Amino acid sequence: MANVLNEILEKVNSVKHTAGFLDVLFRNYKNIVLEGADVVLFGAGALGKEMLYALNRNGIKPVCFCDNDTQKHGKTIEGLPVISFEELVEQHKSSFIVLSLTHGSDLITKQLFLHDFELERVFRKESEPDSKLLAMYSMVGSQSLHQGYKDSVASGVIINRLREIADKVQQAHDSYDDEKSKQLFILKLAVFASDLHFALFKQFMMQFSEPVLQFGVLAYQGTPEDYFYFNNDVLQVEEGDIYVDVGAFDGDSIETFVEACSNAEVKYQHIYGIEPDPECFVKLQHNCQKIDNISLHQIGLWSSTQTLHFEPSSMAIHEQAGTIIDEGGIKIKALQLDDFLQNKKVTFIKMDPSCDVEEVMKGALKTLSTYKPKLALGIYHSLDEFINIPILLKKTVPEYQLFLRHNTYHLCDTDLYGHVYIK
Repeated sequence: MANVLNEILEKVNSVKHTAGFLDVLFRNYKNIVLEGADVVLFGAGALGKEMLYALNRNGIKPVCFCDNDTQKHGKTIEGLPVISFEELVEQHKSSFIVLSLTHGSDLITKQLFLHDFELERVFRKESEPDSKLLAMYSMVGSQSLHQGYKDSVASGVIINRLREIADKVQQAHDSYDDEKSKQLFILKLAVFASDLHFALFKQFMMQFSEPVLQFGVLAYQGTPEDYFYFNNDVLQVEEGDIYVDVGAFDGDSIETFVEACSNAEVKYQHIYGIEPDPECFVKLQHNCQKIDNISLHQIGLWSSTQTLHFEPSSMAIHEQAGTIIDEGGIKIKALQLDDFLQNKKVTFIKMDPSCDVEEVMKGALKTLSTYKPKLALGIYHSLDEFINIPILLKKTVPEYQLFLRHNTYHLCDTDLYGHVYIK
């Protein structure tokens, strides 16, 4: 039997002397930039804010944003001013410019060239081989998740925590039923244990990101994680499915489930949509108006019935990040999923709430044992969740076959699929 911790360490050690994020982005200018040379982010949209966060985490403090959108000029974003292109020409001819746009970088590169900027000092040009991967690396789903893992470890050093729980890491790895899942498990932990080294991030995405493998780098138009819940090599929708969506958000994954049933020419029996966030629940109701055989419930789920403090999406940095907190926020009613269902049969549970999935799972063990529904579980929110949930499932229902897949362009949305083969 392979020693999983040793395999993780080998992968971490293999990239110690290879190019990291700043090396790939700034090339030979890395040290000059680290010494304090002015850096401008061209593009003050979502990716611009994400790249600012990624650069700050790596010791780089850009001086401003530039954007061609006149509505943004004179404003501040994340504490930085947004300047016009004319101001860029006047004030930053010798600055380093990072293109922080998802689309249209080639047009900005041409604009800069026509105004006599040195293209050697312009970074993340569309022609550069890792341009899109640098954007994926900078996404909040990669940077914030990594920071969350670090913050959850007392020493802040993830590899030390993995050493402390080496037996559980091995047990979680061994719970999976195909080699792809096991190798994905090892490499994802290596990415985090390497302190998010760019080389391992790239390897992980190119080897295991389902949207990269099936559609190309940043090529899927839509929300890939929703698509892959129901379009994958493990689970299929079936005639008469009774579907529970825990963390239904605005109905996006419910709509994808209904579409998958239509494409497979099967009819589902009922859908339960569960979402505690007030604003999201309003959107959920609106978006599901035309869907048949559905009931929507504004409640939380937990390991026991209680009142929980909840930070709604309206108060959170990320619009989908309504989550359980220790104090403050609003109060929500939480039930066990077992109590909510009251022994009703279900055949498919998708679970991706922005909280502790392990606590929610502990409130569903009777349902899992009795009906053995198909499972699509987001198990990426915390290091403990990633390790503990496959162990919990195998202990509760040993017949479950478990598989791990990565379903988006950043480090969130690594999903566990589970089902029981009926012989």
